[in-house]
This record gives sequence, structure tokens and C-alpha cells, in this order.
Amino acid sequence: MVRFEAFDSPEGMFERLAEMNRQGHEMMKARGLTGADLEPGTYWMCLSEPGLIIIGRAEDSPYEEDMRGIREARENGYIYGNWYSVVMPEGEWGSNHFSWCVSMTEEAFLTWMQYIRQEADMTEGEPRWKSYTTCPRCGGPMPRSGAEGQYPGALSRRDNWTYICSDCGTQEALEDLSGLGEAAWTGPIYWDEEKTGRTTLE
Repeated sequence: MVRFEAFDSPEGMFERLAEMNRQGHEMMKARGLTGADLEPGTYWMCLSEPGLIIIGRAEDSPYEEDMRGIREARENGYIYGNWYSVVMPEGEWGSNHFSWCVSMTEEAFLTWMQYIRQEADMTEGEPRWKSYTTCPRCGGPMPRSGAEGQYPGALSRRDNWTYICSDCGTQEALEDLSGLGEAAWTGPIYWDEEKTGRTTLE
């Protein structure tokens, strides 16, 4: 969940930003990284939003006047580039902090891009996930209370096709970890049995 901070003055806000930059720089040093490790040619998966797959390709800004600030921000751990998800399959310019991300190969990035484009296929003008207004497993809001309709829920592990809410996605993972899998569920079948065994990249 995103946490918003309130400030009593502009000075307080700038002091907090400076402290965040110092912390980011120390984290980079602790992991033996420099801004060069976050430059174009690197690929990332961002884990900041539960239930939403976000992948990014580090890129420079087309505007030279932006680049000085971007280079400084990279030294503090910020990855600038285009970021893609089923919510924004066409990509959106922005940044994410490396502490929220894991690096990936170009091949993995292209595979995930294929998956994102598939999942974002439009049905009657909307991505497929937007047809899920309530969770088919628990009946709760999608993807979770307070974030209705903002992004997809979790893909059910039972068929890798049906969307369920974020909490039910966690419950499915726990069921699998217990070794019981779908046998742990005693309610009505909510997944598509014809798609059981399907991989997310099919």
C-alpha cells in the first residue's frame, strides 16, 4: 500500500527528500552498485504493487536538460525508463527505486512483455481483467478493498487465467505451500477447469 507523508512546510519536504536520497545512496554503496548499473541496457521487474507485474527498461530521457538530474538520481538508486504492465501495456515514462526491483535479462523482459500484451488484450474496449468487479473466490472487491478497479488482482494458481483478489492470491500460495493445493479449498470451483495446467505464457 502506498503511504503518503504530510509536511508542515516546503523546507520539511525538501529535508525529507534529501534524507531519502542519502539513504538511497548508502543502499547503493552497500550493494556495490553505481549509477552505471542502472543505465540503458538494463531490465527490471518492480515489486512495489502487490498483484501487479511491472517491468521496466532503463532509458535516457530524450531531453538533454533532464539528463543531469537523472544521472544524479541514478547514483541514489532511481531507475529511469519506460515501465509496462497490464494497466499500461503501451509503457509509461517514470522511475522506480532499485530497492523495489530485481534485475532481469533482456530475454526475460521480452517474454514478460509478450505476457503483458496478451493479458491486456481488449474485450469490448477494456482489458480482460477489468471484467472482474468481484473476486470469484470470496466475492470481495477486486483487486482489494480501497483499490477497486485500479489494477488486476492475482492470477489464480489453479488455471493461470482466472483473476482473484490479492488476498485470495495469497491464500492460494499458502495452500500450495501446505502441499494441499486446490484440495484445501472446500467451496465452489471458481477457476476454469478447461484451462487447468495452463502456463501464464501460453
